[in-house]
Amino acid sequence: MWAPDQSAINAAHGVPDDFTEDHWDWKILMVKGPHAPKTVSLRHSNWATLHQWKGVEPPFEHPGIRKARYLAMKTSA
Repeated sequence: MWAPDQSAINAAHGVPDDFTEDHWDWKILMVKGPHAPKTVSLRHSNWATLHQWKGVEPPFEHPGIRKARYLAMKTSA
């Protein structure tokens, strides 16, 4: 997940700045910083569906990621 303090320590953490700037210019990104947990959950679901169509295991089905997503949704409600 998004951790600004980790980005200060590790330059490779998170999305590269040039990628972010390009997506801002193209009006793809609408929010700076972390997205709402519901948005993340919907995107994970979409990616899981696409991976299933390809016959590949979805990368977001790790139990730790599922637990973190569940806790984020629970605390945001």
